[in-house]
Amino acid sequence: MNMKKYVITMACLSFLFSAVFIPSGKAHAKKKKLSTQQIQVLQTKDFDASCPATFRAVLGSLQDNNFQLKDADQKAGFVYAQTGGKRSFMMGTVKNVDGSITFDDSSKNRCRVRANFFEVVSKKSAGFLSVLTTVTALSTGTYTGTGIEPGYEQAKLVTDSGVYERFYTAVQKHLFVKEALSR
Repeated sequence: MNMKKYVITMACLSFLFSAVFIPSGKAHAKKKKLSTQQIQVLQTKDFDASCPATFRAVLGSLQDNNFQLKDADQKAGFVYAQTGGKRSFMMGTVKNVDGSITFDDSSKNRCRVRANFFEVVSKKSAGFLSVLTTVTALSTGTYTGTGIEPGYEQAKLVTDSGVYERFYTAVQKHLFVKEALSR
């Protein structure tokens, strides 16, 4: 009886070990790097609407998704927007999503839209440790800096097709509602 419990216990443990510690193929599958043409197709969508109507739908969709409009020019055919960002006080990091959208009115009732979304991480300073280092250097007379700690900014292109699909679906909904209300 003791041996039977031992074998069952070992079988259960080995099953748990394999389930927890051996990664599944899907979880660790490498993301395929997209070509320039594949990215362009991902980012571009044609709408059966005028560019002025599509422009207003894009503005509404961005605002509905917590973007702040930084610059927009309907005549030039572009919009630049940015999320408010999440700050980390101690480390001085700010995370944003930037979006730049361009419009091409290829025909009277058709508008081509291309959206580029970037995840942006800005590091303003090294936080508390930077201040502590500067104060120490000042007190020992070894400070040679300017008082402004250099920061950095990293931008990574969003290549998740779901992001662009959700954005364009939101734009399409805005166009549909506008058309339905104008009847």
